Amino acid sequence: MQNKNQVFQTIRDNIFRSYIFYIPKRYYPEIEKTFIKDIIKPDMVNIIAYSNLERKITTNTLEFNGLDILNKGDLLNDNIDQLFEQKEKVSETAFNHLLHQYKEHVDAHWIIISWMSKNILIDLPNTPLYIKTMFESQASLFNKHQTKFYSYFGLHETDNNIDINQYVKAANETIEDTPIIEIIEQEEKQLIVPKVKKSSKKTEKESLITDEKARKFLLETVFNIDPKYLD
Repeated sequence: MQNKNQVFQTIRDNIFRSYIFYIPKRYYPEIEKTFIKDIIKPDMVNIIAYSNLERKITTNTLEFNGLDILNKGDLLNDNIDQLFEQKEKVSETAFNHLLHQYKEHVDAHWIIISWMSKNILIDLPNTPLYIKTMFESQASLFNKHQTKFYSYFGLHETDNNIDINQYVKAANETIEDTPIIEIIEQEEKQLIVPKVKKSSKKTEKESLITDEKARKFLLETVFNIDPKYLD
């Protein structure tokens, strides 16, 4: 039986399964201001990538699985089922913490996924129709998941008036490309990850991801680094 932390890792990782994404070149100047520049190189932008059910990443479009994206609703529904199970098993405080953790990831990915589906042809105008459809299907399914998640657990919807461009500038650090495999191999050799100093400036909108949150989000989601080592 999984404990609360293991459940969180499972439902977090499920979000990134059967996941299509890219890093927009026009925001690379923002990436260069963060530690992510050591991971995401200039030649990794504007390349469409796909994370399969095993969370292995490829840029080979022949390995992109549109059917798995269409069926991803089952994975996301399983996430909600696991949250309900935890609600019955753990204390209210522990469950609210788990709920908040998952909400942060849902909100971040909702912004990223929605933005990519609307901007893919702006950044990559030669994108084939079937690839564009994958982005649109992913956005539609994830929007339904977020709505269902909020409804079941009495959460407030994300501010639709949020500045998407500003959010993406901060949240681009949550996605990566095929060369990340090399980083994972280094991380398995106990790669020491540099920390980012917290900015003293307060953002105007609380829902924006800070650089520190983006750093932790990336390292937890992609590298599976235990959060206790990130503080």
